[in-house]
Formats: sequence, structure tokens, C-alpha cells
Amino acid sequence: MKSLLKYTVLAFALWSLSGCSSLDYVQGTKVSSEQLASFIKGKTTKAEVVAALGGPQDIKLEGGKQVLVYKYQKIGGTPFSKNERSDVTFIFDDKGILEEILQSTGSSLPNPLTGK
Repeated sequence: MKSLLKYTVLAFALWSLSGCSSLDYVQGTKVSSEQLASFIKGKTTKAEVVAALGGPQDIKLEGGKQVLVYKYQKIGGTPFSKNERSDVTFIFDDKGILEEILQSTGSSLPNPLTGK
């Protein structure tokens, strides 16, 4: 009987933890490495990037260059899950042709809600 109770409690604990990913807070657009590899400097247009990724989180004009910034953030919904962050910046010339891609990523960032 104790064995059955132990397995029932264990099964319930595993079942309840399996849904924890739905507690994650996700914001922005995650740009995969495959997507990045498909964009070719000197050839890909701004319209092609927007068609593939959707609208950017930030648009800037700097020195005649068009800059699109895609930001992504995931805050884990459980105490032991890792947080993720990435910013991908696409720089286009005045004709809308890709000149440069800048990327910054991070994990294990502190949770801005808890500071941990």
C-alpha cells in the first residue's frame, strides 16, 4: 500500500512539473541560426528579412542606414529554469540591401521579476 502511494505521489509530481514550460514568459522574436544563415550580406533585402521574421521590435535610421532590431526574451517559469535573451540587429544600406548582422545572446540572466 505504501508503495502504491509513493508511486502515485511521484507520478503526480512528474505530471505537474511537465506543464511548467507553459509558465515561461516569452516576448519578442527568436531568430534561429538557420534563419540567420539564410540572410546573405549584399544580397538579402529588408523586405525579405521582414517577410521571414515579421515586424521588428525596433526600427532606426542611423547615418543613412536602416536598422532593424529583433529582440527576444524568455523568463523561465520555474526556479531552476534558465532565462534567455537575444538581440539581432540587421543593418541595411540606403537601398534596403543587407550590409551587416549583429547578434548578442545570453542565458542565465537574472529574472527581472525576482532579481535571481
